[in-house]
Amino acid sequence: MKQYWALIKRGKYSYYYEGDELIFTFKLKSNPLSLGFSVDCFIYDTNNNEILNFVQNNFIIGMKLKLLKQSLPHTISIKRKNIDSYSIKVMEKEIYLKITYISYLMKNFGEFFIDGKSYGKVIKGKKTMMATDFEFIFYDNHKINYYCMILFAMHTVDYNNVGY
Repeated sequence: MKQYWALIKRGKYSYYYEGDELIFTFKLKSNPLSLGFSVDCFIYDTNNNEILNFVQNNFIIGMKLKLLKQSLPHTISIKRKNIDSYSIKVMEKEIYLKITYISYLMKNFGEFFIDGKSYGKVIKGKKTMMATDFEFIFYDNHKINYYCMILFAMHTVDYNNVGY
C-alpha cells in the first residue's frame, strides 16, 4: 500500500505527497480587506499549474466554501454537510471527512467516508512551531485518494493560516 502524507507549514503553504513524490501544493492568499475572514485558496500540480481555486469565508456561524476554477482530472462539486464541514462529489462518489471533535488537539484528526462507508483516516504526526505533518491511511489504493487529500486541504485552511 502506498504512503500518503501532507506537510502543512504555518504561513500559507502545504505540500501533499504519495511516498516521496510531491503530488500537489496548496497555497493561501488572504484578502487584506476581509480582515482575515476570507481566504483565496489555490492548489497547484507538480508543474506549478493551478488545478483548483476556491474561497473560504469564515463566519461566526461556520465556514463557507465556493469553487471558483478547476482543471482537475475529474470535475468536483461541493456540498455543505453542516456548519463547518463539506463533502465533495467526484467520479459519482461522495467523499466526506468527519473531523474528530477538537481535532487540532487530538492525534486522530478525522476519518474519510465514501458513499457513507469508512474509507480511511487522517493521523496527525510530528508537530513543530512552524509545521505539522499528517499521514493518510486509506483502505484501498485508488485514484480517489487524491480527492480525499483535496477535501482535507479544503478543511485545513485555518490550520495553514494560523497553525494549532
